Amino acid sequence: MAGIEVYSTDLDRVRSMLTSATFESTRLWLNEREMAADEVEVLHRFVRGEARPTEHEALQMALASLFVLVGRNLPNAAVTPYRFADIAATDDYLIRAKVPVRLADLLCRTNPVGAPLPIDGVQVGYWSRDQVERAWTSVDWEQLPLIEDDVVEITVYAIRDWLEIAHLRKESLVGYYFP
Repeated sequence: MAGIEVYSTDLDRVRSMLTSATFESTRLWLNEREMAADEVEVLHRFVRGEARPTEHEALQMALASLFVLVGRNLPNAAVTPYRFADIAATDDYLIRAKVPVRLADLLCRTNPVGAPLPIDGVQVGYWSRDQVERAWTSVDWEQLPLIEDDVVEITVYAIRDWLEIAHLRKESLVGYYFP
């Protein structure tokens, strides 16, 4: 089933944890939090540039676990299942409402940890802390223009909630789209 997952997380911290220079201390930190050993190993192979194409689901799960350990998984049930065409309709509305972020960037822009992800079909993206702050503070979320499409309306209000949480936590947002 197609869907999306969004995480509020300290993306700078995650990026620094996934370098070859820091991974041994990252491994200890993950072990203390009882992250599954196989997830730690797939992250280690990813950091070394040795992730196997057959590990795409394992890597996806390991990164999701890391995002949750550093931050938190946000409510996504309202916007799942989700069609990719809905992303364009939501972005059209965000443009009209002068919201300075695009759902496509959150879900499909690029890998938030800076290296190619070998995840077949899954799209991933992020909004930086600056983008979150700008989107939260530059829009009157109580005075949005009329939203005529039910899917777009549900998505826009989910985006508002995600931005509020990330703003309060001073974090970035990372998103996955599963076709």
